[in-house]
Amino acid sequence: MGTRIYVSDIHMGAGRSLGGQFVYEWLGEDEAQEFALFLRGLAADRKVEEVIFLGDTMDNWVCPVDEAPPTFDEILTARHNQEIVKSIVAVSEKKRVVYMPGNHDMQVTAEIIGKYFPKVVFGGSARNKSRYRTSRLLAEHGSSYAIFNAPDPINNPRTRLPLGYFISRVAATKAARTGDAKRHYRTYVDDLLEILGPQTLSQSVWATIKKCVNR
Repeated sequence: MGTRIYVSDIHMGAGRSLGGQFVYEWLGEDEAQEFALFLRGLAADRKVEEVIFLGDTMDNWVCPVDEAPPTFDEILTARHNQEIVKSIVAVSEKKRVVYMPGNHDMQVTAEIIGKYFPKVVFGGSARNKSRYRTSRLLAEHGSSYAIFNAPDPINNPRTRLPLGYFISRVAATKAARTGDAKRHYRTYVDDLLEILGPQTLSQSVWATIKKCVNR
């Protein structure tokens, strides 16, 4: 077996804020070009036999609350991501490439991956709990173990969006409006209640944490 490469947390966004006054997205144009160059290097490396995208390759979480979240089509057709898309295709022509969803791209489907990357294997066995396993190795994004990012099947069984989704959107809203996304976690609770309305189990947990910390 040749070399297996794991890649995670690239966070390709739709590029809506790039070039604006305040950028809230995580992957900028320079980083996108650097990542595309890295992928082209993998495609040319004869020692590399397999590339595993282990979650959060795309990101439709980091978006202000007053905007509709980007679709994966919008992300994959965004101008600044085109070299990345071409490079993934190039790698998959020569290597085995597997796409595993993380939490920030937990709603991506095999159809979307097949549309843009016909030779990439979609490994999404379950939302937010996809695992890459060999006879001697288990690799996973790990988001299903975190309270921020684990789905809430009780209060939101259809879309299973976790608490971290709403926190990400609150942080993106602040960054889009002020250019600064830094906040203390205790201040998220009140914003979440205002955005989401009636309190759910996840919000109740965070309200309890806030009360305990303030004592």
